[in-house]
Amino acid sequence: MNLGDVRAVVTGGARGMGRHFAQAFAAEGANVVFCDVGAESVAAAASEIGVKGIAADVSREDDVERLFAEAEELMGGPVNVLLNNAGILRDGLLV
Repeated sequence: MNLGDVRAVVTGGARGMGRHFAQAFAAEGANVVFCDVGAESVAAAASEIGVKGIAADVSREDDVERLFAEAEELMGGPVNVLLNNAGILRDGLLV
């Protein structure tokens, strides 16, 4: 599959499934930017997987606006794929 025309943003991309999605999109030729809440984890993941990362909290509207502005600048055009993967897992009983 060739995703050369894709400009994708992956939320929650510093680890787990989000990281895998970012890598998979990039491996197929997509221009990818991922985000996650921790600046250190974003920098480490970006370095390790070779995908651009931005520290942003998708629960904050101002961060989301900044994320898309920066992503579009980095990718040279508007985002045409959004993979919403961000979430928080809390251990505990589900009753």
